[in-house]
Amino acid sequence: MAQALVVCGGDIEAADVYAGTILVADGDVTLTDSTHSNTTSLVIATGNIKTDLGRGVDSGLRVTGCGLVAGGSITSPAASHTENSHLYAGKKVALKKGEQSKFGTHREGFDFRDLGLKFFRLSEVGLETTAADETELKSVDAKSPFALALHRGDLIAEVNGRKASTAAEFQRAIRAAVVVEYAAVTLKRDGKELKRLVYLPATLPAKK
Repeated sequence: MAQALVVCGGDIEAADVYAGTILVADGDVTLTDSTHSNTTSLVIATGNIKTDLGRGVDSGLRVTGCGLVAGGSITSPAASHTENSHLYAGKKVALKKGEQSKFGTHREGFDFRDLGLKFFRLSEVGLETTAADETELKSVDAKSPFALALHRGDLIAEVNGRKASTAAEFQRAIRAAVVVEYAAVTLKRDGKELKRLVYLPATLPAKK
């Protein structure tokens, strides 16, 4: 893959990422299973970034001259040859023992806002879920467009016919719903299946 732009609403797994490629994922990115270099590319992930050969051996994968930006952690357990690369992580930068990013920089505690980047979050429509592996609503803001339709404790199943049984799926489904300006939500409340239709404003209020 060379001189390409890839934007994904979920996870990305990629091999042989060459010069001029930009990968943007609202999830995790794994650079995997290659004997070639991942060179002069930019990788941005709201989750984690990992280099993993997938074979339990170090066959020479190199990340050279790249910018890696992660909302979570950046790890390189199998092949940590990160030469002249710049690594920015919201959590940890963890390279293989004995290896460091050579002639580059790495920074922990990084915030996407430092780069002027913005990713959609449920808080923009006044919603919060309880955990990553399920979609139970923890709170619904009184000013949310969903305030009359959804309640705390609701278990979300679908939005506009799209599966939304995990927090990540729900966030992606709501993001898509904002684009079309409505959300047909299937949910369970007190053991009963319910359907709710919510019309969304064309422009969401700016977050302060």
